[in-house]
Amino acid sequence: MEVKNLKSFRLNPINKEIAGRIMLEGIKKLNMPYWVSAGTALGLYRDKDFIDNDTDVDIAMLGYKGIDKDIRERLTGFEEIRNVYHNGNPQQLAFIKDEIIFDIYIHWQIEEYYYINTGESGIQRMPVYMYNTLKEIETKYGKLTFPKDPEEYFKIRYGDWQIPQNKKAYYEKI
Repeated sequence: MEVKNLKSFRLNPINKEIAGRIMLEGIKKLNMPYWVSAGTALGLYRDKDFIDNDTDVDIAMLGYKGIDKDIRERLTGFEEIRNVYHNGNPQQLAFIKDEIIFDIYIHWQIEEYYYINTGESGIQRMPVYMYNTLKEIETKYGKLTFPKDPEEYFKIRYGDWQIPQNKKAYYEKI
């Protein structure tokens, strides 16, 4: 695994209004299939806004050869601050704009699973069907794309997701 921190940055709680603007700008500039993921998806679905004290905006995409180059070319005005590669494939590209971290997690199909966030914490898996068909959901920030069944996605990722908790998702050891 190769992790590069390209610029020092601080993990401060986000300003929700600015985070919403940056999220929409990033999604529009990318103009690629995506879904909101991790804590961003959980907050927008459960709490109808970003989770209090969240430190970034999370989206995800399906991987293909050259996706990292395509992302970097499209996100003009965003500064890359971190990237994570595993076996030569990008797993995470993190950017910053207006003090908001815009995290992109790249999922790779392995047998009947997509690898999720192969990083320092380990490997997280999600069944293929979760991303085969995505679902648009109206949010405070407009229509955004979510995994096919958000509640099942949250259950697999977090367990008891309906009650706010201060814990991260489950990861397998590498």
